Amino acid sequence: PVRTRPTRPLLMNAQIGGDRWKVKHLRTLAFIYHKYPFFSSVHNQILLPLYSEDTSNIAEIGDRFLRLCLSFLRANVQVVRSSQLLPTSHLMSSDLLANLCRAAGRSNYVSGPGSRNYLVPAPFDSLGIKLVLHDFNDCFLRNELRCRFPRHGRRQPGAGLASIVANAAIPIWSNDNFYLMG
Repeated sequence: PVRTRPTRPLLMNAQIGGDRWKVKHLRTLAFIYHKYPFFSSVHNQILLPLYSEDTSNIAEIGDRFLRLCLSFLRANVQVVRSSQLLPTSHLMSSDLLANLCRAAGRSNYVSGPGSRNYLVPAPFDSLGIKLVLHDFNDCFLRNELRCRFPRHGRRQPGAGLASIVANAAIPIWSNDNFYLMG
């Protein structure tokens, strides 16, 4: 329920209208994840604090969710918002991502399988940044993140952050990992 649609599509300018979405979203997450081993902990340590906050800014909600998940997983990684790196950028898509990587001092950009449909390698190549289109079959991030799920006893292809947290997978994090968002 986006209330404010910014003239320039920046997530940091988008606002959500009202609070009714929170109840529906929380119910949906509970329905999907209630049987997962650590859902009760996730509910109490991540979801309730997140949905009890009084904010309507989509970027702030996403930022808070990521930080709560990283704290839950005891992941010691640096999180920087893209607006901190390139506050006045008018770049879009692949150009923006490549320039964010350069501004953050990164030499690699790892992305999921869906990005094959829209990421253009040229901007990364021109800046000397290795573009890795990852299929998640081994659930790795630069060979530093390994995800195994106790519930399944095997690697889980395509696992997102919510599944990792709800399954209490044991990640191995490095301070060298760097997350860019909104």
